[in-house]
Amino acid sequence: MTGFCTRYAGLAIMKFPQLSDVATSDAPVALVGRLTPLPGVLVREHPHRRHVQQFLKELRLPLAAKPAEELLRPWLDAQFAAQTRAASELGIELLVGFRSFLPSSVMLDGGLVARALDSILHVAMQRSRPGRLDLSVSFDESHTEGAASQLVLDVRSRGGGFREIEHGYVFSPFHVRDAAARPLLGLSLGQRLAELLGGGLRVESSGASMCSY
Repeated sequence: MTGFCTRYAGLAIMKFPQLSDVATSDAPVALVGRLTPLPGVLVREHPHRRHVQQFLKELRLPLAAKPAEELLRPWLDAQFAAQTRAASELGIELLVGFRSFLPSSVMLDGGLVARALDSILHVAMQRSRPGRLDLSVSFDESHTEGAASQLVLDVRSRGGGFREIEHGYVFSPFHVRDAAARPLLGLSLGQRLAELLGGGLRVESSGASMCSY
């Protein structure tokens, strides 16, 4: 908007036209809607669309755990029962062992722990050969003030190991599959969930015949 200036004894006063002085346009206002292709135009799939969709799924993860008191053994038994059924459908026998005494109740976010366990076991079961899959449970009680105790779950599969060159796929944010159509350890969701719970996820392999989560 332009104006004009009149000077009085060195004082500059800016004057601007009134809104009523501005010419109004009778041109219609165009409303912006959703862009859609013209009829007959084929929309080509973007080569990275699946990757972007997986990233968006990860963005829906909660930023922090909201813990509550759970009766530990009944909660674990319910989780392992569901996982045992899933394993049996793949010809895998899930064997659960307890390596330490467990407290009667703990403070944890049951939903996040279940999702983390499901994410890890899904990859372990898909990569494992039919047969035995060991899951060991222990409770590491912290004796340091201000430090949280940890529930430790150790999964060991027969088969499903990886070579040195595959290490880059361990925490890949999207699923990559090898020549046998097995997932190459896409465990970024499990890793993120473990971190939200104040823990972590470690994956080790001594060769093609063994893998430990």
